[in-house]
Amino acid sequence: MEGIEYPVNLSDIDKFENQNPDISISVFVLNNNSLKVTPIRVAETIRKTHIRLGLLTGENGELHYFLIKNLSGFVGSQINRRNGRKLFCERCLNPFHLQSALDKHMLSCSKFKPVREIFPK
Repeated sequence: MEGIEYPVNLSDIDKFENQNPDISISVFVLNNNSLKVTPIRVAETIRKTHIRLGLLTGENGELHYFLIKNLSGFVGSQINRRNGRKLFCERCLNPFHLQSALDKHMLSCSKFKPVREIFPK
């Protein structure tokens, strides 16, 4: 944590990853009003220890990070009311049933910035 001030800004996560070569971090913002999740920082490479953090912004603009232990459980309820496990792309939050399908998707999706896709109803 050398040279990183609290509260930790998103821009300091790169510095943290450079100082800790075995750790990668992805951050997802949780909209306070709609409770929708959006990726805002996705690790370029998944390292030995991969951490997923949620980010809330308080009423006074302060940042609150929380640990996401299960991305499928955290995001899955937004797209499906059934209790089936899905694999999610961290860059766009698209769901997949098979690891092979997610791996194939990641070949193209990894070339773009993180985004939450919104489809018409």
